[in-house]
Amino acid sequence: MKRLKPVAALLLLAIALFATYAPADEIVPSGSKPLSELVKAVEDKKVGLVKKAELDDGLWEIKAINPYGDVAIFYMDPRTGSVIKEKTDTERHADKPTSDDKPLSEILAMIEKNEKTPVSEIEFDDGIWKVVLRNETDKTQFHLDPKTGQKLVMK
Repeated sequence: MKRLKPVAALLLLAIALFATYAPADEIVPSGSKPLSELVKAVEDKKVGLVKKAELDDGLWEIKAINPYGDVAIFYMDPRTGSVIKEKTDTERHADKPTSDDKPLSEILAMIEKNEKTPVSEIEFDDGIWKVVLRNETDKTQFHLDPKTGQKLVMK
């Protein structure tokens, strides 16, 4: 029985470490350009409204959707901001921001000014922006109003 206690303690420690582990490709690398700048570069291409930005395999995957529902996807280096790869998607996404909403680059600039932990994912879904901030030890999630960029209180 005494032998089981150290094994159980090690097992609990392993579970606790695994539960707080975030893969390196989901953490914004040090020296990265602000996500607001990368999203602004995509917005300036006039390919549509940016619907989503997330870190995937160490690159920013930024999706913009046009009025017809076509999606342009840009894979960008977080440190240089250069486009590594572009592709299009023919899926139709019904839920997208409107031209009346605050541009995502402006919303991200507000987050970057007010939060210490960087955004690792932001997506327009169910009529709101869903935001994930993540670093090596913490993960925070909240929702934003698309018109104002202000945090929403969810019930």
